[in-house]
Amino acid sequence: MRALYLIRHGHPDFPIGSRICLGQTDTPLGPLGHLQGVLLARHFRDIHVESVYSSTLSRAMETAQHISRAPKRWPMLEEQYTGLWDGLSFDEIKKRWPNAYNDRAGSACLLTMPGGEDIGDATMRFTIGVESALDDTQGDIAIVAHAGVIRGFVAVHLHEEHMMGFAKVPKLPYCGYWHLTLEDNNLNTLAFAEATPVLAHPEMDRDLALRLLWAVTPKHVMKHCLAVEALALELCEAIPLPLDRARISHAALLHDIARTEKHHADTGALWLEKLGYPELADIIRTHHDLKDPHTIDEAAIVYIADKAVEEDRRVPIRNRFDASKDKCQTPAALNAWQRRKNNACALQDTINTLCGKEILP
Repeated sequence: MRALYLIRHGHPDFPIGSRICLGQTDTPLGPLGHLQGVLLARHFRDIHVESVYSSTLSRAMETAQHISRAPKRWPMLEEQYTGLWDGLSFDEIKKRWPNAYNDRAGSACLLTMPGGEDIGDATMRFTIGVESALDDTQGDIAIVAHAGVIRGFVAVHLHEEHMMGFAKVPKLPYCGYWHLTLEDNNLNTLAFAEATPVLAHPEMDRDLALRLLWAVTPKHVMKHCLAVEALALELCEAIPLPLDRARISHAALLHDIARTEKHHADTGALWLEKLGYPELADIIRTHHDLKDPHTIDEAAIVYIADKAVEEDRRVPIRNRFDASKDKCQTPAALNAWQRRKNNACALQDTINTLCGKEILP
């Protein structure tokens, strides 16, 4: 009995929520895709696979590299070629081919896109690729590929309606996978080891938070996050309140995970929500602008620690705000700056009072 893991690649490098018909357009992973790859790697740490095989498209290879140091680039595992639709948004496709777009529902999702590859042909090609990978080694294997061809493969080999059951096979989420078993490399013996798709969601710990940070964050931002974590944990120990130390550590490490992106607090929170850590997302979302300075909780600790650390140096909070005042070019910006400074200083005073000493200068 062998195990076969069919894994969909991580989120490609396009805006979250966009609907793109990628097909064989060679798009790499985006930051969220790499973060999903980190979770997948942690999940597969306790699952032994002899070899990892990947579609040659970048988004699959980059995902495979998260779980294997040397994944094998394997021909015939690429996504269905979608012809004139390849690389277009579905909004654009709807405008240019409204009838074909509307026919995508139900069994009509088997339609061939203009100039594209038939999904049956793509599934047959993918099947040959899977068979050759199975013949290449004797142990359990993982294959990193694409939603369409994996869905077709599962429909043909495991659904009672075969290809006509394509629409009834769940579409894998990014970095989700099917866990299958078979005997003697015989695809006729394929069976579900788990009845539904698996999506990696390991328990958060400090090592995982660091790996997420390392995957997408420049070195100088990492140093800042480590310094914020150190101060936040000192505050946690000094403040006589029941605070979640682990949550503070993880949120402090990840608070600037999206520093290189626009609206980095909201973007970082969105990433953590998509990864399945909403409690951390809530703290990350508020680390830039805490609305309530009177509640001392995990979010407040991460917020004030961030304000007391410039790059990787601890600085007086009032000095840090004063240094940024010149950036305010409009009355609205100046009002927002003053409100944030007042809130930070009020929180600072409350924490110093609770600690009975000036722990935050």
